[in-house]
Amino acid sequence: MTRRRASFFRLLEVLETLTTEPQLEPVRQAYLTPVTLTDAAFPGVTFELERQFDWFNASLDWLGQECSVSLECDVDNLETAHAALANFKQLYDVLPQWDAEFRAYAAAELTENANDWQRDAVEEGQEYQPLTKADFARRISISEFNMSPDGDFTAYYDDDDLFWGHVILVEGNITADAADGGNITDAYIAG
Repeated sequence: MTRRRASFFRLLEVLETLTTEPQLEPVRQAYLTPVTLTDAAFPGVTFELERQFDWFNASLDWLGQECSVSLECDVDNLETAHAALANFKQLYDVLPQWDAEFRAYAAAELTENANDWQRDAVEEGQEYQPLTKADFARRISISEFNMSPDGDFTAYYDDDDLFWGHVILVEGNITADAADGGNITDAYIAG
């Protein structure tokens, strides 16, 4: 049997701190310069590029609730951010209809599962009142929304403890039509 020896290193001396490379400084400055996206459809809202995630993000009003909206993009090609914004504007123009569809779809897919989770939480001797789909749809609340340049979206809803604090995701594509199976394709819990 061969034994491996552990290697240990010790720092003896720090030669320089906070060094900069003059040739790389313009690249660093360009990276640190904020990149924003605005649109007249969202007055007072500025989407700011978060480079580490490759998206523009802003908080905006979603039917009376604050919602964090992310627009996926290719940082090297900001046309993709504009495409994601155009898709989001299409959805936002009829937001009450979309929100109702998201809630109804999630309720249709997950109410039975939520009832199982809630039934498990009922104390012995207490009577359980099953949730209806309408109860489910009413109780969830939007927290985040993600839109891609090709129309894929994910809506994130807080579960109001229906699943003990998990998030409810509703996914689909805004550009899909009924022949492709409709716009909303999935609803599930995560986290």
